[in-house]
Amino acid sequence: MFGSVPDGAIEEPSPRRVAMSNEMMVGVNANLADSFSAARGPADDKDLRMWLPRFALEDWFARYKPECDVNIGSSDVEPVTVADLLEPDTRVGDVSLEYGGASGSLALREQVSELHPGTGASDVQCTTGATEAVLALYSAILRPGDHVVVVTPVYQLLVDLPTALGATVTEVPLVRDGERWVLPAIAVANAVRNTTRAIVVNSPNNPTGWTATDTQLAELAVLAHDIGAVLVSDEVYRGIGPVTSTAVQLHASAVVVGSVSKTYGTAGLRVGWVVTRDAELRDSLRTVRYWTTLSSSPLTDSMAVHTLRAASRLLDRANRIVDVNADLVRDFVAARDDVDHVAPQGGTTAWVELLAHDAEDVARRLAVEHRVFTVPSKALCTPGHHLRIGLGRVDLERGLSALTRILEDPRSRR
Repeated sequence: MFGSVPDGAIEEPSPRRVAMSNEMMVGVNANLADSFSAARGPADDKDLRMWLPRFALEDWFARYKPECDVNIGSSDVEPVTVADLLEPDTRVGDVSLEYGGASGSLALREQVSELHPGTGASDVQCTTGATEAVLALYSAILRPGDHVVVVTPVYQLLVDLPTALGATVTEVPLVRDGERWVLPAIAVANAVRNTTRAIVVNSPNNPTGWTATDTQLAELAVLAHDIGAVLVSDEVYRGIGPVTSTAVQLHASAVVVGSVSKTYGTAGLRVGWVVTRDAELRDSLRTVRYWTTLSSSPLTDSMAVHTLRAASRLLDRANRIVDVNADLVRDFVAARDDVDHVAPQGGTTAWVELLAHDAEDVARRLAVEHRVFTVPSKALCTPGHHLRIGLGRVDLERGLSALTRILEDPRSRR
């Protein structure tokens, strides 16, 4: 079904995630070692004023990225400019800065539906980035006591937000099998229960680069449908790597999250979407948006339309950058005996394991001593000593050169 590796039991709930995520609770302006070692108090701790946990990755970004000149940690593609995006005769000065529609403009929804064969504009709910899409989707489908299955490692939002909403989460980790990542066949099926409301997968996966086949996505969607749940397919990296179908194309009950942020070089537009054929769910998503950002900006909505009209050109650009950088990482790993990785199948990130070094210390020293930004596994609430290397930026070679100097410094070995 999902890969030929030994089946194993799933621990639930994950004490590892609770412990690692909780270590991120104190302010990022403190010494990072102290920040990561601080434990979260109980839910009613007087120091905890929010119902949401700290966001480990974004705290890391806020602490280190502003001071760096080289970025080899982000998962989006090198940004384009407005001039790059628009044709010379394109006019944006006529866009009215009134309130936009809560579902997004018809033009934008038509463009999004073209990415998802078999859907129409009415099946699309636009949002302010994929972050709002996930927030709206979880808020619409989950209630306290519900259960969610999430394939990990993955962006913290997907796995920790359900807990903040009162649900419980079972993680099903990808497993390394030689030179590939696989999803164990029985693991997802064993993880579901009668309160499961969603099975969540991110493909292509950030950070590993694992990419589900059409057969895998379809089987996950059938499994979810058969238990009265939905498959939530986070496809923000789709288009980089092998050509795959969208989940909503494979099964009518699947729900897709997407955005223009990661693969087109237009993260600053903050435009995302949910695609679902379920009219009642779309109504709930729109209601959630009434309580958050209310509507789309006509300006960014218009720019997102131009982005998707140029999708083929922008994806060609992105794939060229990623292919070059994937080769750089492959050569970097092959030349050393203290690092390892599985070449990503798709997406914009490589998950490089440090065999003899502390990943957090290496990432911190890269930022402080070399002004190079990257992301350690701990900032993704993931065990082990890995660095997430972004393959979408144009200065990766400089970053790998600095990483080499850090790894060859005996002080950084654990």
